[in-house]
Formats: sequence, C-alpha cells, structure tokens
Amino acid sequence: MQGNDKLREELGQRGMKPSDLAKRIGMDRGKVRRILRGAEDIRLVDVARVAKALGFKVDLVFDQSTITPRHARVQWV
Repeated sequence: MQGNDKLREELGQRGMKPSDLAKRIGMDRGKVRRILRGAEDIRLVDVARVAKALGFKVDLVFDQSTITPRHARVQWV
C-alpha cells in the first residue's frame, strides 16, 4: 500500500471526501485529488496542514536511496 492510499483510506474511515479535506486545510480540491493520486508532490507546509487537520503526528524520515535533490515522496503511515 502506498502512502497516498493510506491517506485516502483514512479519509474514507472518517467519512471525508478529498473536497472535505481541501476545504478544511484551505487548498484547491483539484490539488488535493492530484496529491492523493500521486500526480503532484506535496510541500512540507501542506503535510503539516493535513496532519493538523486530521490529528496526526508528523515524523519525517529521509531515505537517501530514494531522494533526488528536488523531490521526495511522503509516506502516510
């Protein structure tokens, strides 16, 4: 299961749609949908906003074998 799948699953368990999350964190609905599909990278500030909105604690772990200088993927666990 990919991290975005985990976030999508969490939204489903809470009875939330991507548009509900977008409204809660003040983000464009289309951007939230693209992030959930893995079609758009998420900024750290947005990770923090999602975590706060859902009551998550955020721990960042960087795996040097998968990180390129400009991009990294968020794993929602």
